Amino acid sequence: IKSIRFPSSLNSVTKGAFDNLIYLEKIYYHVDSLLKMKDLFINIPNSLYTIEIYGEGAFNYFNSLFLYGTNKLFRLVINEEVAAPSCDYRGLEENIEELVIYFKSESAVPMFEDFYKLTKVTYYGDIKCINGFGYCASLSEINLPDSIEEIPSQTFLYCSSLNYFKAPRNLKRIEKEAFSATGLEELYLPRSLKFVDEGAFDTNIIKNVYYEGTIEEWNEIVFINEGSNPVKNGTNFLPNYVY
Repeated sequence: IKSIRFPSSLNSVTKGAFDNLIYLEKIYYHVDSLLKMKDLFINIPNSLYTIEIYGEGAFNYFNSLFLYGTNKLFRLVINEEVAAPSCDYRGLEENIEELVIYFKSESAVPMFEDFYKLTKVTYYGDIKCINGFGYCASLSEINLPDSIEEIPSQTFLYCSSLNYFKAPRNLKRIEKEAFSATGLEELYLPRSLKFVDEGAFDTNIIKNVYYEGTIEEWNEIVFINEGSNPVKNGTNFLPNYVY
């Protein structure tokens, strides 16, 4: 058995019922079954890597997973219709290596600060704003949908492993300290960008900025101060980049 799907109709599973599945790679939980699965394993199979939670309310309950006390790393997939911004995700910082989030509609985007083992994040869905990956020191890859229009303040603060970022092609605003103290070296920006706030790229050593528009369009972008402008810090500026 390589994958198991637990439907919403499931009432209970005896603890240890799925132990010794040495080829198990993926588990799908409907959110209604998740709380009934807390004692699913006595020993988590070494082969298990991907865990997917689906259904309305998935964000409310993913910290009810059976991961506490293990040092294994997992790929967590959350397939949600309505996110819950007040959810508490503390306790899984040591276990999540990759995060994939599906939104079927625009919704509030939760925060995942201090997930220091997290290396990769991918969002899908029609969302306008992202936030909350500050202090994710291992985060090196972030994939965002083109619907994103704003990167709020301190979104990637102290993400020291993030050295490459290609902005969504409809991005309009980058707020204060959004990329402050990251390892950003390569930056790709769309012609839709209109505003970059103070300190958005502080303490970065950006080597190349690839810009979709012309130099004239670049000069129309509002930069709150020169410190926020990677071009004015000796960066190699490359306009007319084909997104």
